[in-house]
Amino acid sequence: MAPRLSKAPSRSYEPLARRLCKGVNDLLAGRHSQWVSVSKVSQQINVKDEEMLNGAIAFAARSGWIMAGGQPVHSVLLTETGQVAGLMKR
Repeated sequence: MAPRLSKAPSRSYEPLARRLCKGVNDLLAGRHSQWVSVSKVSQQINVKDEEMLNGAIAFAARSGWIMAGGQPVHSVLLTETGQVAGLMKR
C-alpha cells in the first residue's frame, strides 16, 4: 500500500493523522529518527482505506508532524511535533 500525497486539504483527516502519528510512535517504541513503512503503520492503526490513509499522510506532512518518503509515499518519519500531535486528542 503506497499512497500518493494528496493536495486536497481537509480537517476531516486530522483525527486519522493523529492516529497515524501515534501508530508510528508506538511502532518505534522510543527509537525515534527512524523511517517506518506506510504498510506497517496502516496495519498498526488498522486502516485499509488507501484514500483516507493518503489524506491523513498528506495532512500530517503539511502540518509538520511527519516527513514523507518517496513518490508515491512508501515511508514516514515522525517529527518531534508529530510525537506531540499523536498524544493529543481533538
